[in-house]
Amino acid sequence: MPCKNPEDRNRYMRSYYACLDTATAEEWKRKARENSRRRRQEESYRQKERSYYREWYLKNGRKRRDNYSEVILEWQQEHPDRVMAMKSLQYAIKTGKIAKPVSCQDCGRITHLSGHHTDYSKPLKVVWLCSSCHKLRHSPVRG
Repeated sequence: MPCKNPEDRNRYMRSYYACLDTATAEEWKRKARENSRRRRQEESYRQKERSYYREWYLKNGRKRRDNYSEVILEWQQEHPDRVMAMKSLQYAIKTGKIAKPVSCQDCGRITHLSGHHTDYSKPLKVVWLCSSCHKLRHSPVRG
């Protein structure tokens, strides 16, 4: 790679990917995902990762509660309708029944989106929101 400056490197990579046709880019991404998955399964990689996070948590502390997984399980048991709606939506996206848009339906920002259910009895009817807009929808005072 010819550039060490992060901005120049990003510009270079964007121009590189723009030259590739879609099929080639998709194949490259698929291979990169495969290599990454294979590397994460290697024991040496996993040991390095464990030691890194162990040191990081000792230095910075954990940001989650100690009983985080228990709280999640309790929430899931209290709200089975919401869990089923989320799972139905995930399956529909995975099978291609629903296509996830690229921009937020409230602000139009192009970013990672999450589906907001307005009615859990209709699991595939969602509003696609960025994290900021999603937080606003769930806040008690709606700005």
